[in-house]
Amino acid sequence: MPALPPHKLPDWPAAMRVEMAAAYCGMSESAFKQHKTRPKPVRPTPKTVVWLRADLNRWLEALAKDPENGEAFNWEKANREAAECHGGGA
Repeated sequence: MPALPPHKLPDWPAAMRVEMAAAYCGMSESAFKQHKTRPKPVRPTPKTVVWLRADLNRWLEALAKDPENGEAFNWEKANREAAECHGGGA
């Protein structure tokens, strides 16, 4: 059975080739390939290289952590502080 094109899939697949994995992460394929900390791919067959959606999610969550304390970055707080800084208090 031929693979469905991405726009016909009901959701992001559990395993993605490089083009789709990069798109899932919101970056170009070249940026994804060059990123030093990206997850390791999985090889379900000798010629197939895929990234697991669960691994990509964990990686993206780790990239969003606050480097000072290791906690998840608080986007809501950051946006509130930025608004206050620019005179748009919450």
